[in-house]
Amino acid sequence: MKKLLSALLALALIFSISGSSFSAYAATQTAKKKSSSQASRDYRENVVDSSLLFYKNGVIFWGYENSLCSALLDEDGIPYDYLSEGRLSSDVSYIALDEDHIYMATEDGLVRLSMEESAQDKSYMKVLDDHDLSHGFQMDEEDIFFLYGSSLYKLPKEGGESKVLEKDIECFQLTDAGVYCLNGEGALILVSLDGKERKTLAELDSQGQLGIFLDKAYITTGDDDDYIYVYDLGQDSWEELDLEEDISPYSPVWVTGDSLYYKADKGQLHLIDLQTGKDSQCPNSLSLPDYDEGFLLGNMIYYKLAERLFWMEPEGDLSQDIEIDKALSSGASASASGDYDIAQDISLRSSQGLARLETAYFTLYLPSGTGLEYSVHGKNSIGIYYGPAREAGYGGNLVTITAYDLDDDSYKDLPHYTVAGTDGSKRYIAMFPTDLQYSPETETGYREMLEYLLEIDQNNADSPFFCG
Repeated sequence: MKKLLSALLALALIFSISGSSFSAYAATQTAKKKSSSQASRDYRENVVDSSLLFYKNGVIFWGYENSLCSALLDEDGIPYDYLSEGRLSSDVSYIALDEDHIYMATEDGLVRLSMEESAQDKSYMKVLDDHDLSHGFQMDEEDIFFLYGSSLYKLPKEGGESKVLEKDIECFQLTDAGVYCLNGEGALILVSLDGKERKTLAELDSQGQLGIFLDKAYITTGDDDDYIYVYDLGQDSWEELDLEEDISPYSPVWVTGDSLYYKADKGQLHLIDLQTGKDSQCPNSLSLPDYDEGFLLGNMIYYKLAERLFWMEPEGDLSQDIEIDKALSSGASASASGDYDIAQDISLRSSQGLARLETAYFTLYLPSGTGLEYSVHGKNSIGIYYGPAREAGYGGNLVTITAYDLDDDSYKDLPHYTVAGTDGSKRYIAMFPTDLQYSPETETGYREMLEYLLEIDQNNADSPFFCG
């Protein structure tokens, strides 16, 4: 897989960019898919939220000091191939991408980079606004909305004069119906997109946080209460949703499908089934991020806090984080490998009941005719998966073999791995999945193959992996 942002070399606010990388990125943009089975209206379908950790098409982006950084997500949702793309003239915080541009909140203000221009090998950062934001911004197709102090601003995405829409605002959520806000008195109000109309929807006395998912607004009180408010945007009505435990006053709630996650005041992470009302404790107890700190993708939550990246599976046992300095050092060491390509001369051959996955650097012996297949994740990584399970829509991932430089021990942060082998310049790490990757019909075959591949270990005389 190509790195999507291969070069960003900045002098002041001028970026010189590799046209091949950014043009490839621009070419991969796809419109957001609509779910035909989704009965509820999505009021935020055309809204893009900035975040300290932003996701787009398999890539995560974040700012670290004055650098724009990125990493890829593998098939298990684990970040890899960390990269510092380049530097700006001031520190980067919140990031957002639409189909044409990348937007960044910096100490110098809101700036924008055109990806179309980057295909011509040079792009210039355009300063849209000089406000130094302490919160994230939100965008629709035409405008950017942000808080500065307690005032809600609107700014054209092309740049120009910003306009104050409303004052005394604590937090907001942009929708196609207007901007929903909590004001200083704790009331939920709706401000029109042009700022000419406002309406008080509910006097809630809330000092908490506001999140909108599909057609519902979920509002915490800002205290350690055992309930939150749920406002129905379509019905213009609200109710209290009871919680099993008192909620942490510092945590928002996250909603995906029919599941609502909240952090209890005692520290546990809870899940509410919004259809049945059942409230249960999750295996993981990592903190939930604020809405402008990260994102929820599938069954995983990702966020950036201080100088670390976090990712976890709330309903599973995966909970990981990594220091950004360490992650970038890992990516730098991989980049320093020059023309190294783990998949060089790759082939999969079968003979006398055994298959042999072979590259110029290693050989992995596999049972023949068992549905095992491979995919190349990048210059340093190859994944092995069980074909029938993948075809059934369950991933089928069995093991990922990744090459690390000998002085790079960042693999020790992985949740489940073994050292497969070491040669003169690389250490090969076998990373195994931490969640179920099979359907009921493919469980037997998947488990048999996983049991076989778990033998990969340089300290195991029966290991099927050889290198050097």
